[in-house]
Amino acid sequence: MEMAHSAPTAPLHVSAAPLSLPAPDGPATRPVKALPVWVRLRFPDGSERTEKGFAKAWTRDHVLVQYVGHQGYHPAAMELWTEARWVRRRTIEPQWLGRA
Repeated sequence: MEMAHSAPTAPLHVSAAPLSLPAPDGPATRPVKALPVWVRLRFPDGSERTEKGFAKAWTRDHVLVQYVGHQGYHPAAMELWTEARWVRRRTIEPQWLGRA
């Protein structure tokens, strides 16, 4: 028995890239291992979205964050500088935690 496949009725939507600040002047702290964070991404249309990410560098006022974004329809590691107030530390629990 053959199954009919229909085309999607609406095109997939890919959002615009989030707003990024220029790299700050002067030295930035760069850890040996990036720190897990939550980052509030802001978009040109005024919308916002919180994503998991990693802080790769920072100054007093800015943080370089790596997060999973999209290039076309494919997931890709993306980086941007954002204000420190939009970034919060997060904890990554071990996968085995809570298992008997």
